[in-house]
Amino acid sequence: MLKPYKTKNSVAFLTIKDKEISKRRIDPVKIYTESGRWYVIARDYKDNKIKSFNLRKIQKFKQEIENTTLTLEMREIADGMKSIWSSTGEGMLVKLYVQPEISQYIKDIKLHKSQFIYDTHHDGGLEVHCTITHKLELLPQLKYWLPRIYVLEPKWLQDELMSDLEIYKDESVRFDI
Repeated sequence: MLKPYKTKNSVAFLTIKDKEISKRRIDPVKIYTESGRWYVIARDYKDNKIKSFNLRKIQKFKQEIENTTLTLEMREIADGMKSIWSSTGEGMLVKLYVQPEISQYIKDIKLHKSQFIYDTHHDGGLEVHCTITHKLELLPQLKYWLPRIYVLEPKWLQDELMSDLEIYKDESVRFDI
């Protein structure tokens, strides 16, 4: 995978997503790792957009003879990616309240790479802020720490979390024996 990156050649491969196989041709820009997974950030010829591709889902990798035709703008978009979930550099501020019981864990094991402790409350709880570009950067971690973490802002993220919990509650009733 690194040879085309160094030689600036296009790459062709098969990728599997939702049990469907598709052929792709890309211009690799950089390799990225997140949560133990490796991705290639590249321009996808399918729609001419910068995207991330999980390396574990790539099969029958083949270096193309053609050189990449990446523009400076495309490289800047790829370099500006804050996560594999978003191709924009625009971030959204998230404010959380962390209860005292888990505050030490959240200090040691960050919820998000941009996390910083904004305030320590008198009860030992924390106000934690982070900047995300997509809800899935943070939503799974929030669910893990429920009910000891609370979304202060933005409201839409709190609503999304509550909606997921309602769906889970309604679905789990069907599995009662």
